[in-house]
Amino acid sequence: VRQQHSGVFKMKFSTSFVLLCCIFACSHGEDAEQCEEDKCLIDSNCRCSSTNNPIDASTAPQLAVLAFVEAVTTELYENRWSELLESRKNPDGSYIGATFYVPHEYADYQKVQDIASIGFEVAV
Repeated sequence: VRQQHSGVFKMKFSTSFVLLCCIFACSHGEDAEQCEEDKCLIDSNCRCSSTNNPIDASTAPQLAVLAFVEAVTTELYENRWSELLESRKNPDGSYIGATFYVPHEYADYQKVQDIASIGFEVAV
């Protein structure tokens, strides 16, 4: 039985080795062609890679994720979150967005309703 398993192992190993050699022999990568900026126009859905941003940094949209995973209580909201959330506004005057993942335990559901009515996302 041992010799039989040894033969199967040798066959699998040699087959794998030959296959691996073929893969390496066939994979002779070539450099990508250079992008020509006069031919690659944004109107034709083409843009050469670059470190220059076409959008002015002062007007570029920003994304920051605020997520809270704890019970919503009046004390926690008034002492921590309200300063962070209510004092900041988007350029259009609306509140910044935040998502509250609220566990049932210790949650003040009146305060949960308050933050939902302001426009923050709430997941229970």
